[in-house]
Amino acid sequence: MNRFRNYVLMAAGFAVLAMVVGVFSVGPAIAQAVRAALVSNVDDPGRIPYQSQRICTFSGLSCLASFPVVLPGKRLVITHVSGQIAEDLPDGTLILAVLNLGNGGSIFMPVTFTGNSAGLNYFVFDQSTLLSYDTGQFPRPSVILGRNPPTEGLTAVFTLTGYMLDCNTGPCVAIAP
Repeated sequence: MNRFRNYVLMAAGFAVLAMVVGVFSVGPAIAQAVRAALVSNVDDPGRIPYQSQRICTFSGLSCLASFPVVLPGKRLVITHVSGQIAEDLPDGTLILAVLNLGNGGSIFMPVTFTGNSAGLNYFVFDQSTLLSYDTGQFPRPSVILGRNPPTEGLTAVFTLTGYMLDCNTGPCVAIAP
């Protein structure tokens, strides 16, 4: 009987020990599974979402939209350009959608015919990109036509999306040419 009592006490002791170890070791694991860890992405200091739209009216062969100047201590990064062009030129007339870069270069965006309505032809462009504009620079998208439109007041719409970096929060390293 004494031996049986020792086995029962030893089993009870192991049960208490297992419970104590389980309480102190499982608790932090459960807490980590339930609560997400707070992290910070140090590679993206002060990233502020950016979207802006401008409408320009054709004057002769071109339509030039001016977006706001990048403020001091900021860098604008454009990740996507899209827009629409409405014109009444004959079929086959050249249409170029262009975005001027901050360093003096340009990118050209493919233009797609989508249909016509009320005597106007509608075209769209939609381009992923990665362009940056620093303090004092500004995006200047434009549309260039192969000939003067016969109707006054035709327009193009440009939408730029991306993000603004706050260079005061973290350094904005110079972009390699």
